[in-house]
Amino acid sequence: MAALTGYIGAFYMASDTGAATPVGGAVFPVGGFTNWSVDANVNILDTTNFSDAGWKTHIAGLKDWTGTAEQHWQSDLLSEVGDRVVVRFYTNYASDCYYYGYAHVTGLTEGAEVDGLVEQGLTFTGEGILYQA
Repeated sequence: MAALTGYIGAFYMASDTGAATPVGGAVFPVGGFTNWSVDANVNILDTTNFSDAGWKTHIAGLKDWTGTAEQHWQSDLLSEVGDRVVVRFYTNYASDCYYYGYAHVTGLTEGAEVDGLVEQGLTFTGEGILYQA
């Protein structure tokens, strides 16, 4: 697979539709975003016992995911904190490649520097499966 440049990425977000899965429905680009990240994780459970000859053994437990997105300040996003939303994290907007799912907006950060733009960051905790399209 060829490397991708970041400028063809995008971040979309919309209010929760109440559907069982976040497929379909209107999800809109959120302007001003400059980067995003998604982290998918699994808890590893120790299954080591006396018959393992001194070697640890493990099994996969529960999965979860989190995400972040940062933008140049566009609008007040404080009202989004605590809401369940649909998010799409595009790796390639042109070929419609993205990660998506339901998430709770768990935080908002804002900051300003005297010689820069006012910046905002959102953090998300996934609700259920993180899908890939």
